[in-house]
Amino acid sequence: MISAETLDNAVAKGLISQTLRDQLEAMERAVALAPEVGSADDEGDEENLRLVGGGNDLFVTVGTVLLSAGFFFVLTTLLPGQTFWIAGILAVFAWGLAEIVTRQHRMKLSSSVLALIFMAAILAALALQVEASFGIRKPETIWQLLALRQTASQAGYLFLGGGIIAAAIYFWRFRVPIIAGAIAIAFTLLAFLQTAIILYDSVT
Repeated sequence: MISAETLDNAVAKGLISQTLRDQLEAMERAVALAPEVGSADDEGDEENLRLVGGGNDLFVTVGTVLLSAGFFFVLTTLLPGQTFWIAGILAVFAWGLAEIVTRQHRMKLSSSVLALIFMAAILAALALQVEASFGIRKPETIWQLLALRQTASQAGYLFLGGGIIAAAIYFWRFRVPIIAGAIAIAFTLLAFLQTAIILYDSVT
């Protein structure tokens, strides 16, 4: 980089004008700042692509898994046989942890783990609700399977629709990318279910 003193000497000796001197100085400053800006952008992009936010994130993830497992064990001890309530309380527990881990500290790996725990608990609760509401059992013959068509469609809408709503609310609150994937999968399954129903109706 050309020093300001060198530029001033060039102006004093009449080699360059004051305007040209200012333009050269501005150009040198722009060249000097460009690598720093590019480096900062590269670091930001790399940071966004990382699944693990660092050593603290890894330790918090391990602690989150152990704490969730311990809480689940306590619930199964205090509420034996109450699987629906256990799943619901575990979902609330995961949400509460996410308020600290995700909303306040933005830890990527532990946030993803909490999101998966939340969705697993919600889907388990929905599955139990569907089973209790519709009494669906595994069919033994193809005729029993066909007879369940109407019931299965309603159960599928309740299960997948409820999962999509819960995932959308969680994503709106915490912006965890893995939840967007869960929503996409649920919509795909819902579309597949609707397509299967339409095809069945068209041939019967």
